[in-house]
Amino acid sequence: MSILNKVFYTVAIIPLILYVLPVVFGFFNVDSRVYFIYMMWFIGLIILHAILPDRLPNIFAGES
Repeated sequence: MSILNKVFYTVAIIPLILYVLPVVFGFFNVDSRVYFIYMMWFIGLIILHAILPDRLPNIFAGES
């Protein structure tokens, strides 16, 4: 997957998460202080997944 596709999916998913999760947790009467930090961690992971490369070279393999 190209980096442009990853960024596009990231830009599409994050507002969806920011809208849907408070509605769902509000329905179940869960206070935002309980789930907010986990929501931010999950969004941070999504952003890192979009930015970081898919594969890294093996730094422990010797140069041949």
